[in-house]
Amino acid sequence: MADAKTILEGLTAQTLFDLRGVVAVVTGGASGIGLMISSTLMANGAKVYIVDINQERLDRIQKSYNAGATSHMGQLVGIQADISKKSEASRLASHIASLESNGITALFNNAGVMMGDFKRPNSQGNAQPTAQDFVKALFDDVPEESFADTYKDLATSGLSFPYSFSKSAIGVGTASLAHELLPLGIRVNGIAPGLFPTEMAAPGTSDSLGISKISREHVFESPANKAGGSRFDMGMLALFLVSNWFVNGETVLIDGGTLLRHPSAY
Repeated sequence: MADAKTILEGLTAQTLFDLRGVVAVVTGGASGIGLMISSTLMANGAKVYIVDINQERLDRIQKSYNAGATSHMGQLVGIQADISKKSEASRLASHIASLESNGITALFNNAGVMMGDFKRPNSQGNAQPTAQDFVKALFDDVPEESFADTYKDLATSGLSFPYSFSKSAIGVGTASLAHELLPLGIRVNGIAPGLFPTEMAAPGTSDSLGISKISREHVFESPANKAGGSRFDMGMLALFLVSNWFVNGETVLIDGGTLLRHPSAY
């Protein structure tokens, strides 16, 4: 029978969030929110494969963070890939499988694109992408006829409504995928971030360590902090989701109260 000292030692943050032995993959892990997640996992002992399209950025981030790691921390391993291409995603999966015979512990599907690079699957001549376009970009294998016709005419409110619609689709998809993978013992959770200092939110501000800074007021300000969330905020959530195996099928909103101020933001 455990004594009080043993019980308390098992409840320390160091024990609860000890990720030694954990192998994680973070797409887009060399910048922005992906780097916030990957660096936190690494700092707590995990081996983290960071995937990025930019080889120079991968090399710089991997070298800098590994050089700063102490003995109890993990490591970053950079892999260059453009996962917007299915062939590249398949190559990535095969490559990591060849390196990790026991599999991986966690996968963060974080990589995204700037709006200027967005490919409209079926814009039908519209000047702005529709809700259908956003959702089909997420599930591009779904047959065209599976989407209701009403999805095609939702571009009237600019980017906000279609973008919010796609976020809702991800939430439903997260829960559905969690259900499908339940027999395999695989958990699926989502992170719904508000404003965070990233290259996407603050272009041109990223330093050599991949840290960006929001210096101007944003249209969707965070009541908790006008400069948005921090790497500590995102890192703590990532640690929680990796460590707590009793959480499954959830989409966690982390926005500092933005949704309370702007109900249509999600």
